[in-house]
Amino acid sequence: MIVDGLKTIDLKTINSIFSLENFDDSLKSLYKLQAFSQIKLIKRDKNTYILKVKEYPKITKIIIKGNKKFSKDELLKIIFPKYQKEENNFIETLKIDAFYLSLTKYREILNSIERYYKNHGYSNPKVNILLKENPNKKTYTLVISIKEGKRQWIKNIFIKGNKKIKDSEIKDVLLNKEQAILLFRFHPPLVRDYFPQEIENIKALYKGKGYLDVQVKDFPLVNCTKEGECNLTYIILKEGPQYKFGNITIINAKYFDPKDILKKVKEVRQGKPFNYESLEKLKYLIIKYYQEKGFYNSNVIIQTQVDKKKKLVNVKIICLPGKRYFINRINIKGNYKTKDWTLRRELDIKEKYIFSPESLSRSLRRIYQLGFIEKVKPKVDVIDNQTLNVTLKVKERAFGNLKVGAAWNTASGLFARASISRANLKGTGDTINFSIEVGQSIFYFDLFYKHYYLFDKPINVIFNLYQKQDTYQQYTSAKTGFSINFEEKWKKDWYFYQKFTITKNSIKDSKDPEIQNSTRTYFIFSPAAKYNTLDNPYLPHRGSYMKLSTNLGYDFSNKTRGYFKGVSLEFIHYINLDDYFYSKKVPVTLMNRLYFGICSINTPSEYKFHLGGDYTIRGYDYGEIGILNKMWTNTIELGYDFIDSFRSVLFLDIGGDFKKVYGGYGIGFRLLSPFGPIRFDFAWKLNPEENQNNFNFHFGISSYF
Repeated sequence: MIVDGLKTIDLKTINSIFSLENFDDSLKSLYKLQAFSQIKLIKRDKNTYILKVKEYPKITKIIIKGNKKFSKDELLKIIFPKYQKEENNFIETLKIDAFYLSLTKYREILNSIERYYKNHGYSNPKVNILLKENPNKKTYTLVISIKEGKRQWIKNIFIKGNKKIKDSEIKDVLLNKEQAILLFRFHPPLVRDYFPQEIENIKALYKGKGYLDVQVKDFPLVNCTKEGECNLTYIILKEGPQYKFGNITIINAKYFDPKDILKKVKEVRQGKPFNYESLEKLKYLIIKYYQEKGFYNSNVIIQTQVDKKKKLVNVKIICLPGKRYFINRINIKGNYKTKDWTLRRELDIKEKYIFSPESLSRSLRRIYQLGFIEKVKPKVDVIDNQTLNVTLKVKERAFGNLKVGAAWNTASGLFARASISRANLKGTGDTINFSIEVGQSIFYFDLFYKHYYLFDKPINVIFNLYQKQDTYQQYTSAKTGFSINFEEKWKKDWYFYQKFTITKNSIKDSKDPEIQNSTRTYFIFSPAAKYNTLDNPYLPHRGSYMKLSTNLGYDFSNKTRGYFKGVSLEFIHYINLDDYFYSKKVPVTLMNRLYFGICSINTPSEYKFHLGGDYTIRGYDYGEIGILNKMWTNTIELGYDFIDSFRSVLFLDIGGDFKKVYGGYGIGFRLLSPFGPIRFDFAWKLNPEENQNNFNFHFGISSYF
């Protein structure tokens, strides 16, 4: 066989792929090379065949001309997503991975560049592509010439003809956005390709609220200056009457009462304004109900019948529960160091039992709350019409951490610091942490150990042996003691704690006349109940956390003090705004934290409530506002996730002693580093007193357990 027409492809490559005996498959394999525009097999004589091929131009270099707004590297990244930036960016000819320029590839390059310019406000970019033969006469250089034209941006967007729906609601569904300095939209681009979709979005908004006869002008009016500043006007030609719900019928409602499910969506009622969004919510609730009962592939079909005379929409909701699904096998992958049963005991799903998405979500939360698992990706594979497999792919964190250092201060002189921590010991989940400070006049240490599943029961036990010193504005506290804490899992997301502490505390260097220098020995019993549905213990996006804590203590050194007691309640709730937007990603998180605490008057100062500091009111040092018998705080945070492991926050803290209110505000950052979660907060006091420092910087780093 003779091969004719080869320019850049080696003959050996053709011979390794093509054979006359398997002609059809060989021909497909040749075309898969994406190098040939034409392949023909010609029979020259009885024993000789000619394989005649025509190659596409092979491109080895690219020249881009006329680009002013965007760099060559930026444009090449649009054409070739895997393109690596050239070190010598100033050269005209750019080296690339060689490819063959088919007609499809030609159009793809042309369209991608034009689309990129249009998406940035260049309404009429001109892109021209030419081929320049290289000196070897076999390959080519692709020359891309660009005429960018004038960039246009949107100053204002006007809505006309709307009476039933506000301007702001209509603007929210538009893809083009007007200038908004406070939102950092200084010169938002005019993208004309968005117009058809925007008109459909406006119609969908009206129809979703029951205005089924709405009419919208096909394109907005565009008025631009020579400088590129544009105003857009969207015109509602006809809003029409608002249709109402007519008859609402739920068909095949197995395992639930239709009246009960309709009570949860009050907007879906006969005589109320017709609303597609409410119907979708109702559909979601029905499917969720069925899935929690094991009907994994359940579906709901909504049929509507419009009565134009009566302006009613009759609705039929057809339930298709299907069959119940049971879990055949639960597979865990990626746990190279963690033992399989360490993760399985956290699962709320079981093999051979009914599959529940809610139980799967709870299982993922529990695995995240262990602290040493960075990511969990679930995958559900249906085997047949009644069984499925669940696969959990996990990514483990670094388990060990060693820190060594030295420090000096006037009180203690030179001293050495060291700490070692290890999470997930031998893959069991157990955690140990030991830190020590040694100097001429000091010896402090803290030993922490957490053991999971005591006697193979859902009870965790935490041991803590310590000798430490904390310096506050009002006094210095030295503590030596031991505590043991039992953590028991209740049903679903509830936990119960019983902590026992024996400690010898010394107060010295007191600057507050109400706090006397003394040494006391205490026994403290601290029961607590906790509810936790946070999706991540270090950087949550959604869920709630609530903890009710009590302290019941006895002072062995001061019988006149005797028993002392205190109680506190903490509630945290996270909302992920991305859950409420379906058309675009909104990486914004809202957090609200409420805290209330009260203790008896005879409670030692160390166990009273210290108002001010990282976790009460930022802008103040720890306990700067006061040491109180009762306290409340409220924190609101607005967070923006740049990436999964980095978040910026705006925060407002307020609180007080039920007599006076204090506050702080500022900006902060949260980072999940390889060494542990890190937080930075820059905080200012709301109402600083005269001669009081207004600013404070808060920093914290912890381990992944």
